[in-house]
Amino acid sequence: MSDKLSDLHKRRKLLFYKYEKLLDKADTGPSWLSKDSVAQIICEALHHRDRNIYELYAYCVMSNHVHVVFKMLKKNTPKTPAVTKMLQNFKSFTALKAN
Repeated sequence: MSDKLSDLHKRRKLLFYKYEKLLDKADTGPSWLSKDSVAQIICEALHHRDRNIYELYAYCVMSNHVHVVFKMLKKNTPKTPAVTKMLQNFKSFTALKAN
């Protein structure tokens, strides 16, 4: 790798590290997901819908948000709603259960 590319790569890694550290800090706003009981509700709900509504590839529950990688199995049928509706239902269900 040339010196220029190596330097660019190092700067990108440093920038990525700084953003990750900032996101992990989560010192403002709600952090309900840091409670094990609430995080468990999220995990169970994600797995419950796996292979029914979507194919779940990966997820990460953080203190103030969740990352999910999935593929919808069918589009806009009564059993498998559109992504936005599915996420709305998921958030409503987990919020009610957590409360």
